[in-house]
Amino acid sequence: YIKGIPPAVPDKMFHGHISKIQDIEENVWLPCLGLKGKIDVTAEVKIHKNSNTKKIMPLEIKTGKTSFALDHKGQLYLYVMMLKVLGYEVDSGLLLYIKDNQMQEVKSTVHEQRGLISMRNTMAYYLSMPSVTLSRVGDAGSFYGNKSWEPTELPDLTNYPRFCNSCSYNSLCCVYTSADRNSKVDENHPIAELTKALYEDCEQQHIDYVMNWIGMLEMESLSSHDNSQLNVWSMKPEVREHRRISITNLKINSVVKISNKDRHEFVRIEQETPLKYQVKDFREVFTVDDYVMISTAIRYHVCSGFVTNVNKNSISINLDRDLTQYKKDEIYSVDQYSIKSPLHRILGTVAVLLSPNDITRRLRKILIDRQPARFEEQLPKGLDSPTARKILDRLNKYQKQALLAVVKANDYVLIKGMPGTGKTETLVALIELLNYLGKSVLVCAHTHNAVDNILLKLQKRKVNFMRLGGTYRIHPELAHRSEAVLTKDCDDPEKLRLIYDKQNVIGVTCLGAGHILLSKKIFDYCLVDECSQILQPVLLRPLFSAHKFVFVGDPEQLPAVVQSAEARKHGMNQDIFSRLDSDNNTRVLKYQYRMNEVIMDLANKYTYKGELIVGNEMIGKATVQLTHPEVLNSYEDWVKKSLSTELKNSIVVLNTGGIAKMLLHTNLNSKKNKEQYTGKYSNWYEISVVQRLVRALINSGVKTEDIGIIAPFRAQIQALKTVIEEDVEINTVDQYQGRDKSVILFSCTRSNVPGFESRNQLEYRILEDPKRINVAVTRAKHKLIIIGDVSVLKEYGEPTKKLFSILKDSVIDLKPGVDGFNWEKLLVDLVKINDEDE
Repeated sequence: YIKGIPPAVPDKMFHGHISKIQDIEENVWLPCLGLKGKIDVTAEVKIHKNSNTKKIMPLEIKTGKTSFALDHKGQLYLYVMMLKVLGYEVDSGLLLYIKDNQMQEVKSTVHEQRGLISMRNTMAYYLSMPSVTLSRVGDAGSFYGNKSWEPTELPDLTNYPRFCNSCSYNSLCCVYTSADRNSKVDENHPIAELTKALYEDCEQQHIDYVMNWIGMLEMESLSSHDNSQLNVWSMKPEVREHRRISITNLKINSVVKISNKDRHEFVRIEQETPLKYQVKDFREVFTVDDYVMISTAIRYHVCSGFVTNVNKNSISINLDRDLTQYKKDEIYSVDQYSIKSPLHRILGTVAVLLSPNDITRRLRKILIDRQPARFEEQLPKGLDSPTARKILDRLNKYQKQALLAVVKANDYVLIKGMPGTGKTETLVALIELLNYLGKSVLVCAHTHNAVDNILLKLQKRKVNFMRLGGTYRIHPELAHRSEAVLTKDCDDPEKLRLIYDKQNVIGVTCLGAGHILLSKKIFDYCLVDECSQILQPVLLRPLFSAHKFVFVGDPEQLPAVVQSAEARKHGMNQDIFSRLDSDNNTRVLKYQYRMNEVIMDLANKYTYKGELIVGNEMIGKATVQLTHPEVLNSYEDWVKKSLSTELKNSIVVLNTGGIAKMLLHTNLNSKKNKEQYTGKYSNWYEISVVQRLVRALINSGVKTEDIGIIAPFRAQIQALKTVIEEDVEINTVDQYQGRDKSVILFSCTRSNVPGFESRNQLEYRILEDPKRINVAVTRAKHKLIIIGDVSVLKEYGEPTKKLFSILKDSVIDLKPGVDGFNWEKLLVDLVKINDEDE
């Protein structure tokens, strides 16, 4: 027998040559296909090494096992379609597995493309509607008894045992399937056995908690007033600029490399016949740290980044690529792009709560069943050491009580930090103490600033830590403690593991707590600051990575922003702190070191029912310091009264009176802001008062960094920034959380201008929220000046009515001719300032 020669196996590997890299991680948005993509590499390729024939091809890089699976090829089919729409002549892509150095060319035909688009449309159909209908209003997570939710229309159930059994979300699939009246599951289907196991591990209220949160999150997503992505492809650029959500017709003036970012400065394109732009001052639309997207006339969302500087005629943005390398004379637009917690990430997090493991079982008992906190009788060893005593000795008695409760806690403890009570100092001492006792600590908060604020103080205490997160979001003084810097020399997994393992303290935002490191490490403690600002599902992510929890916050300060009124009715705005708050679970910090006794008295009467106590007499009697008080003699009497340094006059309410009709007929408004009154909240009368007072304060010797201006609406903030000295911090109530200033001026803005009633009701709720008013009035240390139309504000809602009832003896009526007050003079000064800026 002669063994035959087998036929040659065709070599499927790609033997062409990549001659040029066109782009890396190219962002492609195509509303005409209903697709978004980020192409790993867009390359110019020679099909054969010895050939001059070149073409553009997308290159998809995979790090796992070489399979050339259909789902991997499917990505390339889509990328080919997308590049064709962009004008490239492309019919195939490259699929590279770097583990085995294997690469094939993947041809894309109409057949595959048709199938993928059909599948995309089916997915879009089901994703376009809520997956859950909530049928009864109640407290989120306490839906005991009758089931309050129903699944909506669901796609057919798949039958892949291997995938179903290993799926991270099979518990959620079981819940939907068992509740779907139209679903008929065979007893041999893998879901049948998984469903049985789920209901043995979870109680009905646990399932209801998760499903109600899914329903509320979907409500919030559907009612979101942020349409920044939709607006880009549904509105013309000039319409977006008219609505002050975009600046159009821009060119790149300069690009500077800063660290690993390219800082682009954009300015208007100069025209032979100047165009009439809706936005005359870029500061009307954008502020520093805004996240924005860059588009061209034919490409949506080419890239995105953070605003680093903005003035009247230019805006600087940090981007991850130099746009001038593509096309130097391109015309750009810059649009607002709200960064929100991606819905799929939050839904995924809350779904994991139904998984059958020890961590989720314990969390379900604490968060859903509200199991009371448990404490040991004895303090742990080591607290009687000189080092531990030194840490504790720098705290007051309430702060010490909080720390001792934490080290005795078996599960969790709450620390209520009212305004100025040294919450951050308490947290820093706690982390320092736990670190000394050899415990690992995960430090989390809602915002990057809050995380960095704690870590900056830890750094001064010589405590080692690692900061997780993007380098551009981390405080510059913490850059050397960032993950990127600490791991830059790691060239193999073992070195990386050693670096991570030796970190006893790690700081990260709650949304950033999905980091791969945290999925592989369980900490002794997780400390969550700003707890009352965080949605319950967002808070779950760091809790999966710790044995014990410390929730720090103030339920009387800013809650999470929930736009959907329906979701709020179902309890979406309830935070974990409010949910678990009780005498047993909570330790309260009462001594405050911020406000003088007059401002503290307002906080106690308005919110805290006398709980706040002045830290010492010096703080209680402190007033604003004017190094040149004689300068005030040249100002009008109303200014002198407003800026009085007497303790009893620490709070002043400047009543602007009935200015509603005047608001629509001022020279300044008709000249500069007439169109803003179709959908924005700004009040130039109040701005003229604020501008006069700020100028008087600065001329009298108050440092600009000691003055803060708060307004409830973004349009008022933007307008204020066009006339007030740049060094004076001007922000919304939400952005001032955790901050304080010697002098705070609060511009209420609201007045009965015709047409206000028809506008976005979301913005009205800002002044209806007693928690936001509480934050606004407790930012001031020595002087609080509130500017507003008192009669209108008292009728506006119970929170403002209560505030001005408490402050009835602090009101100064701004009446023309009284105490030298003159609206016309104030507005003329303001117009002069704006004319100088033009």
